[in-house]
Amino acid sequence: MRLKSFSDNKIKSITIFIQTYNHEKYIGDCIKSINSQITKHKIQLIIFDDASTDNTEQKIKEFNQKNIKYIKNKKNLFSTVKGNYLLFLLKKYKVKINTDYWSIIEGDDFYINKFKIEKQVNFLESHKNYAGCSSNFKTLVGDKYENHFSNLKNYDYNFLLSNLEKLNFYSHLSTWVWRKKTFENNQILPECLRYKNHKGDVMMNFQLIRLSKSKIYNFNDFFSVYRVHNKGYWNRLSDEEKKQKNDNLYKTLNKYKKNELKKRYSIKLLLTYIYKVKHKIINMIKYEN
Repeated sequence: MRLKSFSDNKIKSITIFIQTYNHEKYIGDCIKSINSQITKHKIQLIIFDDASTDNTEQKIKEFNQKNIKYIKNKKNLFSTVKGNYLLFLLKKYKVKINTDYWSIIEGDDFYINKFKIEKQVNFLESHKNYAGCSSNFKTLVGDKYENHFSNLKNYDYNFLLSNLEKLNFYSHLSTWVWRKKTFENNQILPECLRYKNHKGDVMMNFQLIRLSKSKIYNFNDFFSVYRVHNKGYWNRLSDEEKKQKNDNLYKTLNKYKKNELKKRYSIKLLLTYIYKVKHKIINMIKYEN
């Protein structure tokens, strides 16, 4: 895909949500990587601390920045929330997105491309029919980096729906930038879909794409690092628990696909019926005249 250039000098704004819990060793790297972004666009940070018991809060307050809003839960809530944790926090603390774009990153992850925000916001400004954009990412285990290539590429919702069984919708959350409209009215996970038992990147990516009904774009660059350590939520799970969660997730997605295609088929039948009735009436009128 040939990218359009963004020549408008108008400054845009983006909210970056940081979710953290006992990240005293890593939260500084996360915030520094955001502060190091080379961009004309304004960045606001909203940090949700899930009742850390270490020095995470002190590390955050050392930055003493006006563009940081810090919110700390009185008790640990992540494991008790069914469904999307960020959506839960926004409702609980009545936080609204007042910027043009938004993104999310865990407190133990960080950006490695200083032009990440600039590139992604500029792309979305130049391509109004895209809801969001992501990139490839790296994992960091100890001191070893490994490259990971996103398989989301440049798709739209209809293609993703038709290929649910072939794609895993995985592009790490830290790589994404989304338009504000994808979060309007806090409706990432509508009640009607009953996906309350699913957390994580895959479901959130799918829901955002589904709600936007727009295209997504993936940069062939590496924008962020997912740090792998034994205190992370996913890495604390056993292989069997991970497999079970993934199996349940894809059963849900495929169930949704069947229901969606069935609904589309019903609508198609209804429209066909209306078309036939309409023409039958027209022919009757012609015959009477």
